[in-house]
Amino acid sequence: MTPSEYKTQLGRARDRLLSSQNYMYLYVQIRPTEQELLDRYLAFFSNIESALRGMSLLYLSVLFDTSTKTAGLPTLIRIAERDLDNLASHSKTGELRSTRRKLNAHPKERERLKTFRDQNLAHLDLSRDTVGFTKGEYDSLIADAESVIKDLLWFLDRIGYTAESMHQRSEKDWSEILKRLR
Repeated sequence: MTPSEYKTQLGRARDRLLSSQNYMYLYVQIRPTEQELLDRYLAFFSNIESALRGMSLLYLSVLFDTSTKTAGLPTLIRIAERDLDNLASHSKTGELRSTRRKLNAHPKERERLKTFRDQNLAHLDLSRDTVGFTKGEYDSLIADAESVIKDLLWFLDRIGYTAESMHQRSEKDWSEILKRLR
């Protein structure tokens, strides 16, 4: 993989991370909506809530996918490890190993994320959905993914990474939607 192709894959990973964060942000905004409004538009809110949560977790699961056929973070680290001179030339000894440790920091949560994806999004399992995530667990996985992406971009060509989140815009839009529904 060329450095340009690798940078493109890292950009795709960053975009998935931002999408996951934005979907979860909107999901969290819906939760405290007034009960009267939720009851009046039950089908709308229940479907939106479910879709936002599902997409947020789907995009997050894509980042932690270990399949070598995907551009998940484990694969991107392996690719960089195989071609340090071109894809991680700015890393110092042991930094890539440290980045891998960040990725592997929460194995139980990553396994539950995979189970959630498999049971609810990739397949129609017979088993009931028993996989849940606390906001803290979700935030930990997001922080791990963000840190790995920052590291890999820095190792590639000293690109600084900033989270270009749309949270402020989402908050404004959500407030406007609620005003119109009232």
